[in-house]
Amino acid sequence: MVTEARVQMPQRWANPEILKWARRRMGLQPKDVETLAEIPAERVINWETRNEVPTLADLENLAGIYDCPVGYFFLDTPPDTAAVLDFRGLTAEKPEALSYETHLSLSEFLRLTDYIASLVERTGMSREVRIGVADLKEPVQSVAQRERERLGFTPELRKQWATPNQAFDFWRSAIEAQGAFVLALKLVPREVRGASRWDQSHPPAILVNRTDMEAATGRTFTLLHEWAHLLVKRPGLVCDFRGQTDGAQLEHFSNRFAAEVLVPKEEFEHFLKDEELFEKRSRWGDPLLDRIRYNFKVSRDVVAILLEESGLAAAGFYRNKRGTWDERKPFFRGGRGAERGKTKAMRRLVEIGLPLSKLVSVAYDRGTVSKLDLADILNMKVEQVEGFVSLVQKQA
Repeated sequence: MVTEARVQMPQRWANPEILKWARRRMGLQPKDVETLAEIPAERVINWETRNEVPTLADLENLAGIYDCPVGYFFLDTPPDTAAVLDFRGLTAEKPEALSYETHLSLSEFLRLTDYIASLVERTGMSREVRIGVADLKEPVQSVAQRERERLGFTPELRKQWATPNQAFDFWRSAIEAQGAFVLALKLVPREVRGASRWDQSHPPAILVNRTDMEAATGRTFTLLHEWAHLLVKRPGLVCDFRGQTDGAQLEHFSNRFAAEVLVPKEEFEHFLKDEELFEKRSRWGDPLLDRIRYNFKVSRDVVAILLEESGLAAAGFYRNKRGTWDERKPFFRGGRGAERGKTKAMRRLVEIGLPLSKLVSVAYDRGTVSKLDLADILNMKVEQVEGFVSLVQKQA
């Protein structure tokens, strides 16, 4: 009956505590909200302290800024879905200190992976997942060698790559061929470089940074680091936040794995000997690290880790180097030059990857999703959707 289906309106107006929670959840101060939404900071504070009552239009405005449904504001307590963002390893204050940009990117990663799961269920287009298993107690070299073989990498293949971008494209395609989705979104390198998500209700997915300090080489390192997370089968969303206090064993394993996959220790040491660099030094400057990494088309991370693993640098060398690099302004904003002249459809294809692009394209052709829905998930204008679908079909 109509009366039974009628939506129950909230008995009271917006919950001030939820308003405060939603703002802090996105790492925003009242002054930030004023900048983003042109709402006086004083009004934001008054809404959160019960001194004023926001209108529905105000709440809709805040929902857009806080990246949440308006309905959240009427709840008694924060929703369970908020716990999906896993801040393990961070102090209680750290999540609120993360930038608004980081919160938005992580929320988009969750939104896209939720959408992937929904599309797979609605279309029946599941992909075979062929991801192995790794144990933290297993020698890293053994795991790395196994994965190099499974993913089809050889040192000879590396010699064919003219640029680090070609290297990243190879590793991304190889990992996507195993059934994983790889997304490339803008992140703040000082806060988080990547993330991974895999549980019973979601296909495996990896997030890498489109604006990593070292562009494609940095993204490749992060990609393989996150691949290690999937191999270890850590459930849920795992983010590589700066300043983590737990999960040290997994992070150390993942770093060593990524470095060893890209440059086997034996090959690395052989190169150093040929270059008369195989000696323990108290200082390895960045120019020297660059000289080594250019030969392998990898990031400084890889060289620093392998120098420490080979005993040619002191214990903690990589950690100290990484801390120094994080304090600097990025010396290269990856992606800007490469994206000049690219259409919105081309850029979005790079961001969400070919597997997800094919999935949404087929769903659109079948009528499973509307043009409006597709425009929303692709973050583009409705009139651009057809161009995106056409581009994806040409890639198939």
